[in-house]
Amino acid sequence: MNPKKHMIATNAFLNGDADQSKDVHLKYQSEPHKTNSFRNALLKYVEMGINGGINGLAVSCASASAMRTIFYSFDNFGLGSSFFKESALSFVLFYQSLILVATGLATGYYEYQIKSEYKALYDSERSREVWEYENYLEGEQKEMVELYISKGLSQSDAEKVIELLSKDKTFFVDVMMKDELEMPPLDANLSISLSGLVISISHMLFGLIPTFVVWTLNRYWSSQISSTQYFLATSLLLFFSLGVARSNYNVSRWWRSGFNVLLTGIGIFVGMFLAVNSLSSFLFAESLFFGIHS
Repeated sequence: MNPKKHMIATNAFLNGDADQSKDVHLKYQSEPHKTNSFRNALLKYVEMGINGGINGLAVSCASASAMRTIFYSFDNFGLGSSFFKESALSFVLFYQSLILVATGLATGYYEYQIKSEYKALYDSERSREVWEYENYLEGEQKEMVELYISKGLSQSDAEKVIELLSKDKTFFVDVMMKDELEMPPLDANLSISLSGLVISISHMLFGLIPTFVVWTLNRYWSSQISSTQYFLATSLLLFFSLGVARSNYNVSRWWRSGFNVLLTGIGIFVGMFLAVNSLSSFLFAESLFFGIHS
């Protein structure tokens, strides 16, 4: 579907505007379904990039919160943190880079591996369905009739539908894959390798932006605002912006989608801070206790 048509149709649905829905269908009724395949594929890659960016920001916030909590634990227990104070930003940027590169590569590879395995399974099952169509079409027709009856069609209607659908082998096999085996095909316009690459790069890029912004501002522009405040402001702005961008791919209002992703970011930062703070306090207290009594 044309992305613009989809957006207008979605707005018509959300606003309950039947006239707008009719207008958009009439306007685009002569549009072939497979036009603008490049643009549609590009929009899907953008969606992958948005999701990868949100994941990268989540990892960035979690790791930064954990490292900050650990630094303060050193201070609170008098274990000495001058090293961290003097080179904290470079330290955080370095380890954030390592963490985000590792998780980005893992996420991208996982996407590639999952889709590759699914494609291999899909191709295998489709070859079997083609073979069964060619060798025992009546059996496949009977299975599909029973399936459509279970979905609410009458016996006669189901038989008529299957008789028409099964006249074309390729079309009928596609229908069996989707309805009988519940295995829709992967988008032919999307590259499995490129999908994994987009997710990896967006994960690393968006995850590194907050730390890099903090490092740059502190290096070239002094301010009374703390590094933590810079990091939080940049991260939350990115979370909200990616949430707004994500609203183009769901039925949520732009502000609601942005706010939901923003809450996710806040929850990750606060949750990781509380968890690591509790754990580090316990571990340092235990270390000091056993050090004193040893």
